[in-house]
This record gives sequence, C-alpha cells and structure tokens, in this order.
Amino acid sequence: MSKDVNQTLKDFKRAAGLMARDMGDTWRAWNALGQATMKDAALSRKQKELVALGISIHARCDYCIILHVRSALQAEATREEINDVCQVAILMGGGPSMTYVTEVYNAIDAVMEERQ
Repeated sequence: MSKDVNQTLKDFKRAAGLMARDMGDTWRAWNALGQATMKDAALSRKQKELVALGISIHARCDYCIILHVRSALQAEATREEINDVCQVAILMGGGPSMTYVTEVYNAIDAVMEERQ
C-alpha cells in the first residue's frame, strides 16, 4: 500500500482543525497533555518521540507513525535510531509491525523531501 504522506498529513490537519473547533476543551486538554509529556525530563524529547514511534508502529496507526517520524526527525533523531526503533517494534509486534515499518520509511522520505 502506497500513500502520499504529505496528503495524509494535510488530511489529518484538516480533520484536527474540525476536532479543535467541535471539541475545544477536550482538544486543548489533549494538546496540553502532549506538550507536558514530551518535554525534556529524565528522557529527552527525542527519546520520547522514538518511544512514541515504536508504539505507533505496534498500534498500526498511520497518522501516528507519520507524526512521530516527523517529530523525531525534528528532535534530531537519526535514521539509524529510527531503524533501531523499527526493529524493536518488529520484535514486539511480529509481522503486522513489520508491514507498518514501510510507513516509517515513506514518512522519513517525505519529511526529508519537505526539508529540501
């Protein structure tokens, strides 16, 4: 399955805007939780994004994979670090996680293209 990562992000952002409009209090609370959780603490933001990416692969969430690849790269995660996370996700999630790692590679390429 091949999909346009940038279009997927655009679709997500559009729907997220509608959710923010229609579920304002819940949306604001969710965002506040995310910001508080992903701050540097005992684990760095980069490490937390890599953990979130592994969970996203295991949960088979296309949107989450794309968003956490982008956030991990923004936090200066390397392709090698992301590869390690993918391998752990495959170990823990088996074949289904293996198939969703393809989404990680699509997202890495899309984010890198976007940066150029």
